[in-house]
Amino acid sequence: MAPTYTFHYFGVPSRGEFIRYIFKHKNVDFEEVNYTFDDLPKIKANEALFPLGELPTLLVANQEPIFQSHAIVRYLANEFNLYGKNNEERAVIDQVLDTLKECEQKLWGSLFFAKGDDKVEKQKAVFEKLLPRALRYVEKCLKRNNNGEAFLVGDAITVGDIHVAVLIETIKLPHNKNYRNVLDNFPLIKKLNEKVRNSAAIKTYLEKRGDPKYPFPE
Repeated sequence: MAPTYTFHYFGVPSRGEFIRYIFKHKNVDFEEVNYTFDDLPKIKANEALFPLGELPTLLVANQEPIFQSHAIVRYLANEFNLYGKNNEERAVIDQVLDTLKECEQKLWGSLFFAKGDDKVEKQKAVFEKLLPRALRYVEKCLKRNNNGEAFLVGDAITVGDIHVAVLIETIKLPHNKNYRNVLDNFPLIKKLNEKVRNSAAIKTYLEKRGDPKYPFPE
């Protein structure tokens, strides 16, 4: 009998969307329980389900809760064979995951939470320094694998490729008004993004979901 999965997160993309993409890509059913920011007190109080008082958490039947978004990602990657074929490939994937996680955290902060001059400075740091360097590394990984005609590693989508697509979705949010061309120098990344988004199950999911929505002003 296949395991059952219950995913607990806010009803926004953010850290949850990467995990949703993984389930959808593999056509694995899961239940999702959504929360609002008003639920934070009860989340913090429920240490059994939310050990650090934070989201997301994944419940797998008859197991302890799995928390921390990238711990969930790696667990699912192992479960669903999305983590490369050997230790060398997994090392590349891990480097991409950790690099893009840092980019996402600073990207969200600069787009959604910073104000005024601080917003300008934080976006400048993200879009002119952090992101270009990270994207150059990802582009190099793609070039190294079959001259960019495949994926980050091997010949099939991994969680590393999915993470690239999820990051690009955030970069393209309308909240980013001043750096719309940040991807122009990375043709292999743009090509990979289209491959992931047009893969059968993810394409169906995205068509049904529509554009990502955040409860923050543009």
